Amino acid sequence: MNRIRGTVTYADGRSEEYVAGFRALIAWENYARRNGIVHDPTAPGPNVYTMTAVLAHYAVAGTEEGFATWLDTVVDVEAEPEAEAVPPSLRAAPDG
Repeated sequence: MNRIRGTVTYADGRSEEYVAGFRALIAWENYARRNGIVHDPTAPGPNVYTMTAVLAHYAVAGTEEGFATWLDTVVDVEAEPEAEAVPPSLRAAPDG
């Protein structure tokens, strides 16, 4: 499972930490599909920034609703990927 941890800084000066996991990643995929965005994680650019904002919004709001309104209040979103080692299948999992 991959997670993204980061901090949202708002125009009013407050900041909020977030952790975006599986559900936030699905929210990003749905947002990208609805908006015709083709995401290429190897090519940093506008799509990566939009992805980061969508992930942060979902992590702090718990929904995809209100993204544009929320984004109007944000001045910065920092993100750091966090990879957790998991076996690729149950067969690869150690016996327990």
